[in-house]
Amino acid sequence: MKERRSTFDFEALSRKYGFRIVEDACQAHGALWKMRPAGTFGDVGVFSFYPTKNMTTGEGGMVVSSDEELLEEVRTLRNQGQRGRYEYAALGYNFRMTSIAAAIGRVQLKKLTTFNEMRRRRAEIYRELLDDVDGIVLPKEVKGAHHVYHQFTVRVKGGLRERLIEHLKQHGVGYGVYYPRLLYDYQPLKRFAPPGDLPEARRASLEVLSLPVHPGVSEHDVRKIAEIIKSFMRERG
Repeated sequence: MKERRSTFDFEALSRKYGFRIVEDACQAHGALWKMRPAGTFGDVGVFSFYPTKNMTTGEGGMVVSSDEELLEEVRTLRNQGQRGRYEYAALGYNFRMTSIAAAIGRVQLKKLTTFNEMRRRRAEIYRELLDDVDGIVLPKEVKGAHHVYHQFTVRVKGGLRERLIEHLKQHGVGYGVYYPRLLYDYQPLKRFAPPGDLPEARRASLEVLSLPVHPGVSEHDVRKIAEIIKSFMRERG
């Protein structure tokens, strides 16, 4: 089996061909790859502060970069294209973060490591209890990776996902399906559809199921959810 290409290959390619890398780290606050933080692999890293993320300001996000010229462009775009008051250098947007949102984010940032460790512990419990359940494929944490589990997404095999979802609903268990359709299934992107279907992506969209892993769910709850899943798979699988 061929070894998967790493992010470093993309960095080498960007230097060779002169393109920029924008790293989507919107769900990876605090994640590491070989001790290097998510958000530092591209020319620009982008984080989301939507309420469901590992840390939040209520809404909005953040752009990080070591390129001061790029950052100045971002500052201009977020401030209606102004480099100074009424000094319009470009057509921009009103993407300024409020002081209140920033204050919330500063407090959240202090809690991020603790929150991430809580997520990792809940993921560990799921793995302990669901590892031997036939029909459930668990996410793996490969060597060199430090996962922060914005989601704990399993794959439910054998066409049982929708039935399992109904079972979870009956027991008052929350869940998520991210994402139920492929991008080119949506009208605005149909023109980008490939000549044939993408069978693995299609299969994944029909099998993925995200289980509660956030700090608001207790370890006791996680164990209970795992047992609910195990009982369903034993009886229906």
